Amino acid sequence: MIKEVRIYNSVIYADFESQVKELEKRREKLQKTMTQLEEEARKEGALPGWLR
Repeated sequence: MIKEVRIYNSVIYADFESQVKELEKRREKLQKTMTQLEEEARKEGALPGWLR
């Protein structure tokens, strides 16, 4: 999500730093979810390669 947009000479400059931080948070959340799913699958007897 772009939070700030500035237009100079028909070029759009966005606040990419905040976008990067937001994406890093989302990635961390997704990695935690995947770890939980892998652990649950392991407990249920799934083979290691099934979730890759």
